[in-house]
Amino acid sequence: MAEDFLHKAYGDTSGDTRDLYAQWSTSYDQEVAGNGYATPARTAKALAGHVKDLNIPVLDYGCGTGLSGIALRAVGFSSLHGIDVSYEMVAIAKKKDAYQTLEVFDPESGPPIKTGQFNVITAIGVIGVGAAPLPLFDTIISLLEPDGLFAFSFNDHALADPAFESKVSDYVDKGKAKLLLREYGDHLPGVGLKSNVYILKIL
Repeated sequence: MAEDFLHKAYGDTSGDTRDLYAQWSTSYDQEVAGNGYATPARTAKALAGHVKDLNIPVLDYGCGTGLSGIALRAVGFSSLHGIDVSYEMVAIAKKKDAYQTLEVFDPESGPPIKTGQFNVITAIGVIGVGAAPLPLFDTIISLLEPDGLFAFSFNDHALADPAFESKVSDYVDKGKAKLLLREYGDHLPGVGLKSNVYILKIL
């Protein structure tokens, strides 16, 4: 059953989850929508409130099937660029026509993005248990120059591990970033999950 993929994803801490997401790709949208997936819209709305020009290019890191792109477009962002490690997920994202560019990359080679290429990067529902590992946080931060914005989320499974919140605090406490927003709310209410949405400004 499709629901099994959701439980498998949150139960998988083995590392590379590309096979799981490849299998899940065709039913992903239906399953998460059926559980009221709210984090993309929440993150997009929050980010729009901190960006003066909605025409600014945005990198949607870990764009998956493009649900985050749809949410970003819905609040007015017009220049979206997606990257992901899953060919299967990106193939579905292409059908949504939400992005100017879409690219698949090998995580072992690193993202095909230069530091400063984008001033706004999102990672919506990307970093967490059964998804991208926490070190990706540092990778994304390294792609942003001062005044760049990083909008992301951690769901309840990630928040149960102190390392995730500590990562955010470490950047803020050391003066490397300013926390513009941390907001707790619905993630997948159908399965009782919530998430924090964050916006960091790089200093």
